[in-house]
Amino acid sequence: MKTSILEYLEESARKYPDKTAFADEYEFRHELLRDSALASVTLENRTRIHRAVAEAFESAFPGNENFYQAIATHWKQTEEVEKQIEWGRKALDVCLRNFSYSEAVDWINYLQEIEEAPPSVLLI
Repeated sequence: MKTSILEYLEESARKYPDKTAFADEYEFRHELLRDSALASVTLENRTRIHRAVAEAFESAFPGNENFYQAIATHWKQTEEVEKQIEWGRKALDVCLRNFSYSEAVDWINYLQEIEEAPPSVLLI
């Protein structure tokens, strides 16, 4: 029986509730394989997967700034605007503290777009 990516992730989460990552289990050797796998996932399921990953990272790595951009990136792929703003601001703060200005500009542009706020307000 063929199992979808979402079903696999949900099953893995049930079987291994204490595990925080399965990243080493699947690694795409070529981006076309990755793109093909992603294309087979519906938008609804992709959104659910991104939400689940963001929530898992939030739970597994609370307060760990090394994961803020990853968490924010996953929330960007959902419809959760409040979470997008919350984690986008956290990612922006980390970028600014780490002098990652080009990434900071990307987060400012993104936040400005979803918040409809001038860039100067985002830096407060």
